[in-house]
Amino acid sequence: MSSESLIAEANDLFVDEDYESALEKFNEAIALNGNEGNYYTKRSACLYKLARYSEALEDANKAVQLTPADSASFMRQGMAAFALDNFQTALAAFTKGNELKTSAQFKTWIRKCEAELGDGKAAQPATPAPVAKPAPVSTTTTTQATPQASGSFKHDFFQTATHVTVSIFAKGVKKEATKISIQKKQLEVTIQLGEGKEYSLDLDLCGEIIPEESRSDILSTKIEIKLKKSTPGQWPSLENTGESVKEWAVVQDGPATGLTYPSSSKKHINWDKVEVEEDKLEGDAALNSVFQSIYKNADDDQRRAMLKSFQESGGTVLSTNWNEVGNGKVKGSPPAGMEMKEWKDVHH
Repeated sequence: MSSESLIAEANDLFVDEDYESALEKFNEAIALNGNEGNYYTKRSACLYKLARYSEALEDANKAVQLTPADSASFMRQGMAAFALDNFQTALAAFTKGNELKTSAQFKTWIRKCEAELGDGKAAQPATPAPVAKPAPVSTTTTTQATPQASGSFKHDFFQTATHVTVSIFAKGVKKEATKISIQKKQLEVTIQLGEGKEYSLDLDLCGEIIPEESRSDILSTKIEIKLKKSTPGQWPSLENTGESVKEWAVVQDGPATGLTYPSSSKKHINWDKVEVEEDKLEGDAALNSVFQSIYKNADDDQRRAMLKSFQESGGTVLSTNWNEVGNGKVKGSPPAGMEMKEWKDVHH
């Protein structure tokens, strides 16, 4: 079995939180190929989960040595050092990682280090001092690992209640040169750039996703990855910073705020204050009045059905039947003579 296959097995075991079995596979992979910095980064994460922090730091140091441009190796180095109360080394690692790829997760760890060091204005951290190297392992190749250029492309994201879409702004990328791994809590993207260079993005996601219901598209101007959230909610950030996923607030009930319904309009309407005579209503105002009347007298299931059908259909369907709406996605029903299109179809 190849080292790549062993790593894939180890990743699956890691996601399933079977860390002991995952560690065995990581060990086998590194025994076959001890020159891949990414392997040490992953094994460091596994050792960290097993609270074997000294070994996790050794692997992280090896990863930094092999892939000095990969921010993920510095994240692992910093987390292991922090767990060992070596806050100065941890601060240096997080600072370097943040220079390579700025993220909220690095900034959070930097603040934690500064708090542990005292006044939050610690002296400029020195380069992390290496510790003992990992125990020698057998290898089948002496090829040096390819340096990674993690900052080559900008990435961004946006979200809805059910999905997170990550965009990597890389033009003209070939499909055969791109590897995308989507796991429950992790997203990894590797792009071979030619001339011995590659781009790497490794994200520890804020919330859990459903890999089999997620997808990726390699377009002419960017890579777009649409991740299906396992539970509808609002992520405070793309990467895990320790903050909890929040409930996606669409409807608010109460005497202070009244009732609102999902709309693309920037102006929020308080239904309790709409007192226009119905025979004078036209267009959106008429729709709002109808929605107010139905929603006000609806039970909880009917309200859920109204919100779900309105959102998923792009505002073209309004149903109060939860038994029907709850069985799957509500398809849009455009007016006669018009065609329903997804947002991505309009812009690409």
